[in-house]
Amino acid sequence: GTVTFADPNAARTTATFSTAGTYTLRLSATDSALSAADDVTIVVTAASTTNTAPDVSAGPDQTITLPASAALNGTATDDGQPHPPATVTPPWTKLTGPGTVTFTNPAAQDTMAAFSVPGTYTLRLSATDSALNNTDDVTVTVNPQPASGNLVANPGFETDTTGWKGSSGQTLTRVPTPHTGAWAAQLSNTNTGSTTCQLNDSPDSVRTTTQTTYTGSVWVKGDAAGTGSTVRLRFREYAGQTNAGSKETSVTLSTEWQQLRLTYVPSSPGSSLDLNVVRSSSPGGAVCFLVDDISIIMGSPSTTNTAPTVSAGPDQSLTLPAAATLNGTVTDDGLPIPPGATTATWTKVSGPGTVTFANPAATDTTASFSTAGTYTLRLTADDSALTTSDDLTIVVSPVSTTNTAPTVSAGADQSITLPAAATLSGTVTDDNLPAPPAAVTATWSKLTGPGTVTFADPASVDTTASFSEPGTYTLRLTADDSALTGSDDLSVVVSPQSAAGNLVDNPGFETDTAGWKGSSGTSLTRVASPHSGGWAGQLTNTNTGSTTCQLNDSPDWVRPTTQSTYTATAWVKGDAAGIGSTVRLRFREYAGQVGVGSAQASVTLSTDWQQVQLTYVPSSPGSTLDFNIIRSSTPAGAVCFLVDDVEITSS
Repeated sequence: GTVTFADPNAARTTATFSTAGTYTLRLSATDSALSAADDVTIVVTAASTTNTAPDVSAGPDQTITLPASAALNGTATDDGQPHPPATVTPPWTKLTGPGTVTFTNPAAQDTMAAFSVPGTYTLRLSATDSALNNTDDVTVTVNPQPASGNLVANPGFETDTTGWKGSSGQTLTRVPTPHTGAWAAQLSNTNTGSTTCQLNDSPDSVRTTTQTTYTGSVWVKGDAAGTGSTVRLRFREYAGQTNAGSKETSVTLSTEWQQLRLTYVPSSPGSSLDLNVVRSSSPGGAVCFLVDDISIIMGSPSTTNTAPTVSAGPDQSLTLPAAATLNGTVTDDGLPIPPGATTATWTKVSGPGTVTFANPAATDTTASFSTAGTYTLRLTADDSALTTSDDLTIVVSPVSTTNTAPTVSAGADQSITLPAAATLSGTVTDDNLPAPPAAVTATWSKLTGPGTVTFADPASVDTTASFSEPGTYTLRLTADDSALTGSDDLSVVVSPQSAAGNLVDNPGFETDTAGWKGSSGTSLTRVASPHSGGWAGQLTNTNTGSTTCQLNDSPDWVRPTTQSTYTATAWVKGDAAGIGSTVRLRFREYAGQVGVGSAQASVTLSTDWQQVQLTYVPSSPGSTLDFNIIRSSTPAGAVCFLVDDVEITSS
């Protein structure tokens, strides 16, 4: 048969075969005087026409402890038969077990399963290709909720926000904080108007209550705009679907962390108990509150107060004029009740000069020294009844008077494939000389390479570099302290854009939304979907008025076009409110900054997934080609559309 090479002049390329059989391919090389060759044998087997049932795996058996859910990681693969193939559907079902099982998305291979009572459960993953089906089972042993310890599965937010959710129109995100663990959660009101913000446990933290005392505790703070607002900590008890009781306590928000503590005795043991953090009348677009270190302890709370535990951090050495970065920690038992805010204070114990703390009341702060010498600093914590302290020693060396050039690292060498850009992560350090020190400037530049290099920000040590054509490039990072300069180079090998396969870096949304961005006033989020892979992208109009929603590739997927046909396909759907609206796929071609052509195709939205296809032949090969998905006249606050499995191929 015939063999078609994607690029017969490239050492690394692809070969397409017209029919089955045994082929011998030869790679030849010449340096204009001498030549050499080597052969490879490829056996091409004809496509199978016999349908086999999908191959199904429900994953390994598991053991969990309530209130945790089981993370199900199933797989269902198929041979693509019968032809044309139907979608392989993978529904999860409960086979055996003492209670009810709730699947987050029973039609997704990877999903979560929540259990109403402890026991041993058998769960089944089924798959059908419309003609044959197959199944596989997994056993989940569900242990009862422990009688002691924190009943909250995710008390802090060091990894994610799993187990917590905001009410409608609110987003919950992780934010860095000097509070314990270095991460907290921020609940924001993304509605256009004022609303009640509510952080909920998901599912209820306490499933089956006993006749005992439950003590809830949480740390909260606000931003500057939220100071003076009231935040409540609330228990709500349910017997089935009936509210069987509630209790709450409150605090006035400030920009400092404060602890709320609440005890509750269930009125109907065997009930479920949920925990909420609530703020009423939060303005549109505002931060509701920050929250951290949530706990629910079962049993009578301790009434014996112990002093806070304090660590001032390790001893340090530095050279003037540098300041010391202090990383202290303070933990407390929440007593006495009602608790006062546990305060932290940095002080100088000894040393030859003065010490200036950026914020002496913060556990994480900086300390500046007036003169060289050995200093002892103390971190003291007070819970309103008892205090504890810890010391550290800092040896401060005098200012150096000999200027040295900045120390520069351009980072490790890289290899990328067009149209990707290189991510540059450089570092620059300096001795702050000459005195008075000038700001150290950093500059990226191209040293060698066949094409042009465009830096997103050539004056930033962390930036990106885009390349006009393939080849080997040397890039240089230079730093200047106004008297001396230092530099370092890295090599970037830029491979040509593949002539086959999907040119889209992130065609689905299984991990994140990288490579895509919405137009101004829209937000792009990942949403669970029964479509392929279990996740899709959702573009929402967050403007206060109607707008044109536009999902853009970032950067342009096709950088230097070739004389070929580019075909784009995408799956789209709408919500109930968007039925009947038109969504367009659009290619736009640019030669430099000048638009030289475009093409588009459209579809009318429904609540079912539909595939849209668009083809385009560049008018100026070597140009760039960007891709958009567009819906005009989308109402304020509405879902623009959902999108998944985007593909751009060339032929």
